[in-house]
Amino acid sequence: MGPAALGEYRRSARAGLPAAGRRLPAPAHEFSGGQRQRIAIAIALVTKPELVIADGITSGLDPSTQAEILRLFDRLRHELRLTVLFISHDLAVVSRISDTVGVLFHGDLVECGPVSTVFQRPAAPYTAQLFASVPGAPGSSIDWRVREQCARRRRRGEPMKATVFRTSDETVEFADVDLAPPKAGEVRVRIAAAGVCHSDLHVRRGEWAAPVPMVMGHEGSGTVIELGEGVDTLAVGDSVVLSWVPPCGTCRNCRLGHEARCATVANLVAPKGVLFDGTSRLSMGGTPLHHYLGVSSYAEEAVVPASGAVKVRDDAPLDVLALVGCAVATGVGAVLNTAQVTAGSTVAVIGCGGVGLNIVQGARLAGAERIVAIDVLPAKTQLALEFGATDRIDATAGDAGEQLRAILPDGVDYAFDAIGRTTTTEQAIGMLGLGGAAVVVGLPPTGARASFEPLVLAEADQRILGSNYGGVRPSRDIPMLVDRYLNGELELDRLVSGRRPLAEAAAALDELESGVALRTLLIP
Repeated sequence: MGPAALGEYRRSARAGLPAAGRRLPAPAHEFSGGQRQRIAIAIALVTKPELVIADGITSGLDPSTQAEILRLFDRLRHELRLTVLFISHDLAVVSRISDTVGVLFHGDLVECGPVSTVFQRPAAPYTAQLFASVPGAPGSSIDWRVREQCARRRRRGEPMKATVFRTSDETVEFADVDLAPPKAGEVRVRIAAAGVCHSDLHVRRGEWAAPVPMVMGHEGSGTVIELGEGVDTLAVGDSVVLSWVPPCGTCRNCRLGHEARCATVANLVAPKGVLFDGTSRLSMGGTPLHHYLGVSSYAEEAVVPASGAVKVRDDAPLDVLALVGCAVATGVGAVLNTAQVTAGSTVAVIGCGGVGLNIVQGARLAGAERIVAIDVLPAKTQLALEFGATDRIDATAGDAGEQLRAILPDGVDYAFDAIGRTTTTEQAIGMLGLGGAAVVVGLPPTGARASFEPLVLAEADQRILGSNYGGVRPSRDIPMLVDRYLNGELELDRLVSGRRPLAEAAAALDELESGVALRTLLIP
């Protein structure tokens, strides 16, 4: 098989065709609708296009085949860096797989923008009327039906769906879980979206001593649907971003304004998997389940401390805002709060995933003169350039430190490790110039140790900083980050590499572990 034929074969296999030479298993007229779609996709990929136009790709297919075709397109889009133009009347297709949506009316383009913006706050009257007329679309009566269904379920004591983790030897379980009402100082939140983060991978691998069994997830957003006694800072219907550090407000660190260091969270909520009173609201068949970092967002609903549900603007797209609760706050906060990067500085960012790209954005906001993005995947460093990096390094092309010194011989003022491995932390320290600071943002497995030469550190007047949750004050910084997103200063939409139903949490974790995904949103 020649190179051209081999390339065609590989593209056909990637599109899901049988791997039996190049012979088709049946005449075309005997293919199912799903097989025909896969063949059409394979044929389109043979020419190595930059743009694929997909017209009615799910029409006439059963729901399971529709889901397979959409997942295939989502994977191809990110693996091959394709631009795909979907032409569809199916709003579920548009909302779940597209980045940008255009609305046509009588042949005219009446509206165009990020899918989250158009769906949450349509500008054209036709778009608003369209959504209002379609069950399940934004603005339709389905929103109220969902709320009423939740209320009826709570009144009847019926369970909700959630993703449960027991041990690293078992797969995560999508199961019925009971959620007790909020106690004093707590609120119940209907989850709009939950982000899949590397911290969740550490838990699934058993690399951290997390309390189990637990309901997973610590990055999320949603709507307040019930208030516990004494809560006067929130109201039912408020849009909120969930903070995995809900400040107690009474410990010494909270009183000094260092809420990311809350002692109650560090000593009780996080290690024991409970809320402020030392108990859990989650159970399964009468057996208590633990909260994860006081959030547990891989669920239809969550009960959290009121301080962990941060009210944000109602005009913001609620699903995308889930990222602000961890990736954005952690990355941007590490730059602005922990390191306090100054204008004109030089910055290196090791790892360009969800957190690393937000470090790049934070450095841009701080006015850094040079921002060097470092990763093993060229697609990620290319995206980093689009987010504000000035230079990029392919970590597979040789020693990253040597490559950086070729760009900046004096080293950098700030080096951020967004991965959290021993090797990357040591690389960050080695990239520093005189007076530089290495900032450890990515979290390693428990017990990992990095080494450095104290004499070199002292003589060069260098620092090593740890950054937990970007040093944020949730009630101040989360609304500020949302404002900067809506003002166009922060890019969030392109951080979302895909959306999956909550039931597919295990598959989303697999995608993240493969390195393909940036941030997948789980939608209950």
